[in-house]
Amino acid sequence: MNFLSHYYLDRNHPSAYFKLGLVMPDLVPGYNQLMRKAVAALEPVALEHRAIKQGLEKHHDADRIFHTLPQFEYLQAEIKSELKMQGLLTKLPRYWFLTHVAVEMLIDRSLLKLYPHLHVEFYKDLATVSHPVVENYFDEIGCKPVAPVFFGNFNLFTERRFLQYYPNDVHFTEALFGAWYRATRNMADPAVREHTKTVLLKLEEKHADLLVTLPEIVAQQLKTTP
Repeated sequence: MNFLSHYYLDRNHPSAYFKLGLVMPDLVPGYNQLMRKAVAALEPVALEHRAIKQGLEKHHDADRIFHTLPQFEYLQAEIKSELKMQGLLTKLPRYWFLTHVAVEMLIDRSLLKLYPHLHVEFYKDLATVSHPVVENYFDEIGCKPVAPVFFGNFNLFTERRFLQYYPNDVHFTEALFGAWYRATRNMADPAVREHTKTVLLKLEEKHADLLVTLPEIVAQQLKTTP
């Protein structure tokens, strides 16, 4: 769910289709089961389709590094520890998903605070992609049934532009619990949500420097990884 982190690493890439590929896995529920093998098996002919595949591959390369960084694991452990201390873990089924997504979203929020126009550039790039070109890509790799699901999420994502609201504490918390609900189908009552928000804001302040430098750490490791 770290849309802007992926975009930030390659924001200067000339292809909007590559940038679409960077975020596509997060817009297709069950991407690994539905698309990943098909994407890997085919080398597309069209330039735009090749760019999508390259963006998808870059997404996986970045995630592989990012999710195994000691700093990422440390931040997850910090959130878990604080939630436990506050008696919130038992009130948050599958809390491990919440801590994982919270770290990703806090990084995006930190990037937005540092680069307030980053989301504008991001949505502007996505707006230039052609739907028929992308639909043809799904066709080419044999994943046509997945296309409507992707476009439903993509259209909602680009129309609502909810990333612009991340700097707002309330909207950020709503986005986090929305992602948690979609994955777990669990609801948290208002008091738990408010308490969790307080925990996250406290940890965000404590680890502000680390959160904003994590994308750069990933970028450096990507340069040195074969």
